[in-house]
Amino acid sequence: MNLNNYGICTGRVCQAPAFFTNRDGSRRCRFSIAASNSYKASDGTRHAQFVPIEAFIPADVKSTVYDILSKGMLVTVAYEVRNNNWQSKEGEQYYDIILQADSVRIQESKTATEARKAAKKSNTGFELK
Repeated sequence: MNLNNYGICTGRVCQAPAFFTNRDGSRRCRFSIAASNSYKASDGTRHAQFVPIEAFIPADVKSTVYDILSKGMLVTVAYEVRNNNWQSKEGEQYYDIILQADSVRIQESKTATEARKAAKKSNTGFELK
């Protein structure tokens, strides 16, 4: 682990993760977490930053923590910053940065997750997925 290129972020999953299958059978998982700022705004509210995360899942790995992540779940993600530079078919160069997940730890119990989903369902009449 290179501590010069390493970060940790704790927050709530914003939406169910999206999975993309690569040609070799490996997968990429993308999701975002809402992480509260360490300071309060002048009106006393605490805002959040929305942090995009990407994970690589090798072809021979069938089940991962990413498969059970759901909207609202409290997680801590350790990540490395990676370049994602690519060239379009027209020859135009693009530059991007990815926060590549190194590990994900779910910070709430299954009971807490189920209670949060039940409360949300009873308030809206809809079930969270």
